[in-house]
Amino acid sequence: MNWQEVIVPTSYPNLFLMPRGKTLGQPSEHLLRETTDVLLREVYNHYDYIIIDSSPVLAADDSTSLAPKIDATLFVVRLSYTSARLTRKSLELLYNRQVNVPGVILNYVDTSLPEYYYYQYSEYYNTPAPVEEHDAVGSHHSHPKQIQSS
Repeated sequence: MNWQEVIVPTSYPNLFLMPRGKTLGQPSEHLLRETTDVLLREVYNHYDYIIIDSSPVLAADDSTSLAPKIDATLFVVRLSYTSARLTRKSLELLYNRQVNVPGVILNYVDTSLPEYYYYQYSEYYNTPAPVEEHDAVGSHHSHPKQIQSS
């Protein structure tokens, strides 16, 4: 089956999804094959940005087999859940395979904790509301409206 036949449009313009398909035995072995390299080259030639959601690094070999084949890996850590020891071990596995990890994403951040407001970090977790037409003309607010991101 051609990979283009399984691409699914989303409700966002210019955003498409390729579902994972059937579960395979030994997926990391499949990821090491030349067919994966060919697929990635074709997809890279067709789209500007490719985001691949993979399993946790320590849960399976999939991520460490695939990560060296892609441009960059953003490492996601769940706050107050993922231990520093497991995070370090996972990053070491990626670094040992010469994986480019340009950043770490911290998710499940509780912005209601007082330390986020004390250090003024809350602004990083809130999204400004779109400027409405009547607000933009002749009306200025002393504080911007903010919407809590989820």
